[in-house]
Amino acid sequence: MENATQNKITEYVKEAERQVSETGERNLPTTTQLRKIFAHINKIQNKAEFVFRDTEGEGLPTEIANELQYLKIQIVYQMARESKVKGFFEKIRLTDRIDNIKTKTEFHEFCKYMEAIIAYQKFYGRER
Repeated sequence: MENATQNKITEYVKEAERQVSETGERNLPTTTQLRKIFAHINKIQNKAEFVFRDTEGEGLPTEIANELQYLKIQIVYQMARESKVKGFFEKIRLTDRIDNIKTKTEFHEFCKYMEAIIAYQKFYGRER
């Protein structure tokens, strides 16, 4: 199972690089815009560490699922504020990815994917 998860994460990292590199630097959100979203993801990750320890099974605990839905609201708000952000988040299907997180493993994979998005945005993008 661990090897399958590692392969999935490797696949997500490659996908993140492709998506960011194909977007073009002028159409990427700024590092600050992405880091704002990632700060909330980190907050959820920190909470998840404790919640996951106290829950059995692979299913995503309701408390973390609710936090992810709140994250989705923040993302939609950012998308409404700027068309460039909207275009990029739609391209990477960010809100769909959140809706599809049903297990602890999928949550961890999503976090790794977002780390890769931010890293490649910094590599391929430019700050204005």
